[in-house]
Amino acid sequence: MIPISIGTPPPKPEHHFLLDYGFRLFFVAAGFSAVLLMLPLLFAFAGDGWHASYYGPLLWHGHEMLYGFTSAVIAGFLLTAVRNWTQLPTLSGRPLLGLLLLWLAGRIAALLPIAPNLLVSLLDLAFLPWLAYALWRPIATSEERHNLTVPLLLLAMALCNGGVHLELFGVVQGWALPALHFSVWLVLLLIALIAGRVVPFFTRQVLPEAEPITHPQIEQFSLVSLLLLAVADLSLPAYLVALLTLAAAAVHTVRLWGWQANGLWQTPMLAILHLGYLGLIVGLLLHAAAALGLYGATTALHMLTAGAIGVFTLGMMTRVTAAHSGRRVTSSPMILVSFLMLAAAALLRVALPESGVSHAVAMPIVALLWIGAFAFYLWRHLPWLLAPRADGRPG
Repeated sequence: MIPISIGTPPPKPEHHFLLDYGFRLFFVAAGFSAVLLMLPLLFAFAGDGWHASYYGPLLWHGHEMLYGFTSAVIAGFLLTAVRNWTQLPTLSGRPLLGLLLLWLAGRIAALLPIAPNLLVSLLDLAFLPWLAYALWRPIATSEERHNLTVPLLLLAMALCNGGVHLELFGVVQGWALPALHFSVWLVLLLIALIAGRVVPFFTRQVLPEAEPITHPQIEQFSLVSLLLLAVADLSLPAYLVALLTLAAAAVHTVRLWGWQANGLWQTPMLAILHLGYLGLIVGLLLHAAAALGLYGATTALHMLTAGAIGVFTLGMMTRVTAAHSGRRVTSSPMILVSFLMLAAAALLRVALPESGVSHAVAMPIVALLWIGAFAFYLWRHLPWLLAPRADGRPG
């Protein structure tokens, strides 16, 4: 299990507060990338004819949502959380700024026709290994060695990213999309790993009378099931993929059911995390249906990405931003609207295409809801991210 309790704060750093904890600049980057990455889709459906120069438009969308937006959220959260887990420093100051600039360079270079393809790939591929190494050092030198799974997952994502670039260079054929799909399962595995600790912990913290139930076997099976699905999707027959997916959905349903408590769904900052985890379960059910040819595979995939990854990460970004900027972890009307818009975007993304609504109509609606959700996050939290802690503590 991953401990998340906040210990004694470290001594006041010598560098600027923006370069102390990783969540500040990386959540800013994640928020803006979530908005900007959707704009080209709106232009495309408006007939603008926009094309990404290195990846191509469709591959660019999937790649950047995973290795751009999601990786920024992961970096911001883990660089902050690992310091709390281990009570040892993580990247700060110039090394932290360097990691952020590397992430940014990978995003920008892919859109520049003049950028050499080799440079684009090297910039993009370097980010996750550097992040993994930065997390490995404090974890390996502390009593939290069981958390070495986290940097290993990041390295596995980096290998998948390598498969994407190998196809773009013509070294292999047919690797890019399977590699991206495998990365989706790895991100879901990371989310499930973190959720198993933070969701029950936050529930007890906010609802003192709550008693979330966790079963050691369910905790283990829930993680193993996602890893098995990542491999099964690559090699097993469709009916076996469907059976494994249904079994995984059942395990995760039992897990989520054990976390329920009175008053939970009236507490938006808790409900959004449960809603994101529910998105994982619904996504698994749709994935099983897609394996049997009963549902669109791409549509089912988007419940796992927008519905599970998107909703859960927005909930964590909101909570971490408030807590680590020295403010109360409570929702506001603006944040509630943000949560509802993102949930609606995920739901409509999987409902509209399967109900006969054309992509030309459905996708702009979904994109605008997604953009609005993260625009509201930035509107509310950007001043907090770019200001010192309200309580005067370091960080």
